[in-house]
Amino acid sequence: MIELLPTLLLLCLVLSAVFLIRLFLEMPESMGSKSEVITTELKDISVTLNDIADLFNDALGAINN
Repeated sequence: MIELLPTLLLLCLVLSAVFLIRLFLEMPESMGSKSEVITTELKDISVTLNDIADLFNDALGAINN
């Protein structure tokens, strides 16, 4: 029984390697659509942060004058 243990573990290792290779090969396909959404959201956040910075600059300008 103990003699079969290394063989069983090696088989599990090979199967998990095949599963991981498949997973990593399919990953770029799913990343493409998600990256576009993330890029759009980051642009929206950047616009919002620029608006907030402009408001702070206007407020500081009003305080100095």
